[in-house]
Amino acid sequence: MSSPSRTTWPSSRSPRTARSPCGPIATVRRTCGPPRRGVALLAGDGAPAQVRFTLPLTGAHPAPGPICLLVELDAPAASAPSWLPGAVADVPPPAELTWSWFRPGTDVSGAFEKVEDGTAGLRRSGVVRLHPPAGWTTRDTGLLVSTPAATYAAPPRLLQLAVNVSAAHHLRRRTARGSDLQEQIDAWLKLPGQHLVLPDAADRLLEATVQLAGQQWQPVPDFTFGAPADRIFVLDRTEGAVVFGDGLTGRIPRPGPDAQIEYATGGGRGGNGGMTGNWLAAPDLPAPPGAVSAANLVRAEGGTDPETVTEARRRAAASLGEVTRAVTAADYVTLARTTPGVAVARAYPSLGEHPGFPCATVPGAVSVHIVPAAPRDDLDREDFVAAPLPDPGMVCAVAARLAQARLLTSEVIVRPPRYREVTLRVDLSGDPADRSRVSTVVTAALRRFLDPLVGGEDQDGWPFGQPLRPSALLRAAQRALGDLGDIAAVAIGLDGVDSDGAFEACDEVPLGAGALPVLRTVRTRIVPAVEPGEGLV
Repeated sequence: MSSPSRTTWPSSRSPRTARSPCGPIATVRRTCGPPRRGVALLAGDGAPAQVRFTLPLTGAHPAPGPICLLVELDAPAASAPSWLPGAVADVPPPAELTWSWFRPGTDVSGAFEKVEDGTAGLRRSGVVRLHPPAGWTTRDTGLLVSTPAATYAAPPRLLQLAVNVSAAHHLRRRTARGSDLQEQIDAWLKLPGQHLVLPDAADRLLEATVQLAGQQWQPVPDFTFGAPADRIFVLDRTEGAVVFGDGLTGRIPRPGPDAQIEYATGGGRGGNGGMTGNWLAAPDLPAPPGAVSAANLVRAEGGTDPETVTEARRRAAASLGEVTRAVTAADYVTLARTTPGVAVARAYPSLGEHPGFPCATVPGAVSVHIVPAAPRDDLDREDFVAAPLPDPGMVCAVAARLAQARLLTSEVIVRPPRYREVTLRVDLSGDPADRSRVSTVVTAALRRFLDPLVGGEDQDGWPFGQPLRPSALLRAAQRALGDLGDIAAVAIGLDGVDSDGAFEACDEVPLGAGALPVLRTVRTRIVPAVEPGEGLV
């Protein structure tokens, strides 16, 4: 279902309904061990990859329709789930996926006739609708997802897989007839601005259809373009009423006992809630066959209250500073990071850089290097990506947005970040009691300090092109080490340098314009403690 979009006043926004996938409770709820940790599905190395699932289906029944799966992923907030209003419909996928089925223990397999992938290639959480071919039965419980090139910025992490789901939003449909509105009809005067207040609709009215004297009246956002004979009305969601015109912009009706108004109520923040299992069949709908139970499999989200006049003024003022054109370097960063549907964490515009002319500055050329968002909760995970690269779909989405916003004389090229491999040598003073623990703590601290997404002094990513300073690295390592040991020096090697003579322990090491470090190796060694000498007296 689509979210409400009609407004009560020209300066206000309509309330939105909270949405959540719901459906019959499936056997599989969590596919991972630790709660909400997620299981990596496909790698991000660009190689062919596949993942197999066994669906909790029984018997040998043919499919009455598509197989609907909830695929909940640990995705960035910028990649909104497919069932929420903020989801982007046509976002390019990060990889080309093929969904097929197989019968476990046999060689029977095949492709689905049609796939409606709400996850956009496992970029976000979504509902996947698989249309099986003729001859498929519930014995064919195997599901194979494969790709010729797993070009993900980071392996997608699965939180939950469930069957028999559907995206739903809460609302209640009602009908108000002449008898329900009799008191208002009796007091009706053919004057401008008349309205009919609907029962139990105040602050919750979403939509309505009006029929008076056998004639259908049409809803409009406002009366600005209405003519005297137009049968139109607007919604007053605060009062829960339908409002008619003044005779000049919109006809003034004369409602009678045959009046009929069908309307829906719901929406607002009150609809946002947790995972519940108390869903009941609606009384005005046919009872479902058999014993069917339903539950929220994820939290219901997206419900908002109507915008107040004060909030509308603030939004209007904020929109004056909204970036829509790429003029300055900061504009390119803002537009790239806010590209709808993809999670771009950082961006660096290199003015004059053109990949076709690497040794020259090209007037009008702008190369925008983008860094995708990637999980940073556990740097020791096997699927951790130290140097995340944007997937092809993300590059296309950002390039399309910047192409629309660029100046006429500019040429914009979207590129991955430029990484420089870093090797560090850490000298430990004296003989630490637990050398293994000291080495682990130092390595983790330096890896996080140099990280492209959470590194740097401000922990928002290592600054583009900032040189590496041994003193800063020593300070970060000693801060994490505390009383476990003393660090005498930190030396830096770039691009695979591994010989002691090539390390730089005193001066800063430049990375190059726009480059980012990626820490590959930390070598620790024990050096004699410096004995305190005699100073001047």
